[in-house]
Formats: sequence, structure tokens, C-alpha cells
Amino acid sequence: FPVTINGVWEVYKGAWGSYLRPTDDPDANVVITEDNLKVFELNPDIHKIPAELWTPWVKLCFYYVAKVPSSVEVSVRILRSAEDNSKYRILVPRQKVSGASVRVDSFDEAIDIVTGEEITQYPPDGWIPVGSSHSHNTMASFFSGTDDKYELGDPGIHLVVGGINTKEMKYTIAASVVGSGRRFIVNYQDLIDATPQTSPEFHPKVIDYVDFT
Repeated sequence: FPVTINGVWEVYKGAWGSYLRPTDDPDANVVITEDNLKVFELNPDIHKIPAELWTPWVKLCFYYVAKVPSSVEVSVRILRSAEDNSKYRILVPRQKVSGASVRVDSFDEAIDIVTGEEITQYPPDGWIPVGSSHSHNTMASFFSGTDDKYELGDPGIHLVVGGINTKEMKYTIAASVVGSGRRFIVNYQDLIDATPQTSPEFHPKVIDYVDFT
């Protein structure tokens, strides 16, 4: 039998899409099912992360699979301009990485993946954090229990780059939107332009921010 949840609910319309969430209204009471709570309608007018920004990030993921015998993971933060939501940037925080984990002590020490600008205050003026991405190296792209631990309290978009094959130059992407402590799986093509590009490369100083020793 379907499970029903009694309470007060509203259709919340956020930056990325709309879904049901609890609300306070003593004059209303709604009965919904668990299936209702899984529904997420992505906003149709979202500006995608452009290919020229996504490409350096993917190249960084491939770099650490090819460079390090243990094929380490690496992570980044995604930000969007406060004035123009079609403009994004990706920051690489200083991190200690392994084959199955990433440790970041502070986002206040980070570097722009394209320009090499070093950040000492997070978020930088004029930019809004909107999510994250991390690699699963050669493992499949999925959201693990550890991912849930750190991401369900971080509203926005969260992406996993996995299944990296350096010989065939292939990889997979898992994409989600997090809101109200819940994760909604979405089609990555609705959030990213993943069209392969020959350039740009990630800035060479980025590797100084990733410690895999």
C-alpha cells in the first residue's frame, strides 16, 4: 500500500526547479504519498554550465586518473555570478585526496580552474556558490552515502564525474539538485554543456592545490 504523509506542504519554486517541501500553515492539511516527494520539475530556463568551463574540470579528473597509480578523486566548487546567472566559474579548493575520499579544510583557500586566480575569501565578491562536483575516478558515477553526508545540507547542483577511461577517453556523469535535505536526480544534459572541447586546459597552478601524497 502507498505510504501517506499527513501535514502541511507547499510547492517550492527554487532557482533550479520546483518540488514539495514542508511548510507552516495552521489552516491547511495535505495528504501526499512518497511518490509525490520524489517529483522534481527542473526549471526550463536554466543556463547550463558552458562547455568551455566544464572541459577544464573534466581534463583535471582525467589528469589524476592518468597521473596517480591509485587514480585519486578530486573536487571543485561551482559558483554563479550574482549579476548574470548565465556566468559560472569553478574553484578548486586546497584539498588532500585519495582513491576514495577528498578532504577540504576550508574553501577560503582555492584557485580558479581556468584563470589561476587564487582565492582567499569564499565566496569571492559578486559570486554565489551553487553547488559542487567531484570525481569517482575509474569507479561508476553515483551518489554515495558519503556524498549524501556532505551534500544534502548543501542546496544546489551536485555532479559526479566517474567511469573515467583514459584509453578510450570516455567518462560518465551523475547529476542532481539538492534542496530541503533531499536529492533529486536529473539529466546532466539539462545542467551542463558537455560537448567535448580541445581547449581550454586547467590552469597549471591548480595541481599545487591537490595533495595526493
